[in-house]
Amino acid sequence: MDDYFDYDLAMDDTMNYSYAMDYTAMYDLAMDDAMDDMDDVSTRIIIFLVIGVCVGVPAVSWALRMLFLHVRGGGRVSIFIIFLLFSDILELFLIPFLIASMSSNVIGRHGCGYSRLWYFYDRDCPIALIVAFIGPRLCGLCFHQLVALESILSLRHPHCVSCLSSPFCSIPISVAIWICPLIYFISPSVLSLMCFALLPVAVIVAILSCVFTAKASCSCADPGTTSRKDRGTSVRVLAVAMGALWVLYAPFLFVPLWIIFPYIGSMFVCIMSFRVVADPLLCVLVFKKNPQRQPTQTGIELNTVQTSD
Repeated sequence: MDDYFDYDLAMDDTMNYSYAMDYTAMYDLAMDDAMDDMDDVSTRIIIFLVIGVCVGVPAVSWALRMLFLHVRGGGRVSIFIIFLLFSDILELFLIPFLIASMSSNVIGRHGCGYSRLWYFYDRDCPIALIVAFIGPRLCGLCFHQLVALESILSLRHPHCVSCLSSPFCSIPISVAIWICPLIYFISPSVLSLMCFALLPVAVIVAILSCVFTAKASCSCADPGTTSRKDRGTSVRVLAVAMGALWVLYAPFLFVPLWIIFPYIGSMFVCIMSFRVVADPLLCVLVFKKNPQRQPTQTGIELNTVQTSD
């Protein structure tokens, strides 16, 4: 009888061991498949990041050249434009480090893994990765809409622009925007909450831009060619701002889904890589809208009148 019970116990142990081996094999197979999928997603993101850099560098260079010409011509430059271009330059500078880190950890078996890379829950990740994904993009979200609103307000409400662009107003706003990404170092879990807090602000600014653009387009107080040209430029500025908001920045609304559906997160990361093209385009439109040539022409006309007298 004892031999019979010993035989049953041995068989139970053998079956439990076989079940454990089968479960381990299935788990390893599932993990291998997941790692292969992560490898494909990471490769796709690297390709889009490289394309974004290749297209963004000429775009930012174009905007910086227009900025230099605008300043040399005596034009006024908003601090929001400066910080918007700075966020693009910062992202372009940090993306190569991000690509190098992703290339060395494509599958995510060591170091900064796939989920940690995109969701920033690991404080061991390089700070450059955190800044490259959180800092410039969240700050660019606000600066992009502020630049558009400032440009549109200058058409009908120049006194509001002078107040918004004053150092007493623009500097505290800019500092507050740049401080927001630093909240991550206090509590990484507030990333989604921070995105949901900043996006309504950007949406409100975008709605104000639409309202002021509609008022400027419906106004017939100045039917001259210059006024029509300014209104057309304001419409283009609004189109770029709204397109960038809903196409490039709206993915921040879906940050919680990135954890549940990694493929959605990878798609959004790929799309947002092209913000380094939309931001310089907006700046160039603003510079062309305010070429600051009218004061010089007025001065020439006054000198001509004084000479004739």
